[in-house]
Amino acid sequence: PGDIYLNMTLIRRGYLSSSPIEPKQAISIQTLRLYYELRRKNSSFGIQGFIKTLCALHKRAYEPHFRVQFSEAFDVFLHILRIVEQRINEALGRDEPMWRLKHSCPPCTYKTQNEAPLRFSHMRALDGNDSLKRLDRSIRVHEDQRRFPSDYILYPEDVDPWQPAPRSSSKKQDNLQPADYYENSACTEKWKAAQDDSTKKALKTYEETGIFVSVCRHSFVGMMCDMIRSGELQKYPLSIINSILNAFPDDSQAFAYDIGCRFQAT
Repeated sequence: PGDIYLNMTLIRRGYLSSSPIEPKQAISIQTLRLYYELRRKNSSFGIQGFIKTLCALHKRAYEPHFRVQFSEAFDVFLHILRIVEQRINEALGRDEPMWRLKHSCPPCTYKTQNEAPLRFSHMRALDGNDSLKRLDRSIRVHEDQRRFPSDYILYPEDVDPWQPAPRSSSKKQDNLQPADYYENSACTEKWKAAQDDSTKKALKTYEETGIFVSVCRHSFVGMMCDMIRSGELQKYPLSIINSILNAFPDDSQAFAYDIGCRFQAT
């Protein structure tokens, strides 16, 4: 009594439906929570396998629409979790920009009184990953245009301005400066990960070719960004380093990167 929608009554009883107005079936919050934890520990565990397991437990024949219904209810469940986390952070004063980055790793970010300053307050590693690929938007039929809110991700408009301008090819080799040596070294030319892969035919079908991540020495993720139609371009580490330096303007930082020969020139 008093509830405007049937879903309000269902969720008070611990159930969530995939239909907003006239639900015909409901899934328990405990079941959604179980799948949530399974996916966190094993991201490759798909919805279809989980639904077939539930059907076996309930002695029901699997039908394809079960997967769609569960997927829609699970999206609503994740949205509720994000809203709850946002409200908790606002109540605790943790909603300021870069709050997570400033407090995610206690050994790196917290300081004790009368502690002698370290040479490097933070030690971080940078690297890219090319195994997480996503097809181009124009190829996919159904594209979700919403942007996922995250304090981990740098978006393209934050990354693209950091791509260095192309260097002139008419420079004489006998007038090279130290930075030019790194730019023209054999290591730079042979290191495939540092090359722009946007012209390769095999990658033209992909919009996202991987991710670029920074982690501290205690394995806490700092910032990350998508690598879009390219390999490990210099704009990815530059944008991440810029964000970290803005969050810790008074601390000394040490960054480890396996393409230092090319990155040092920038």
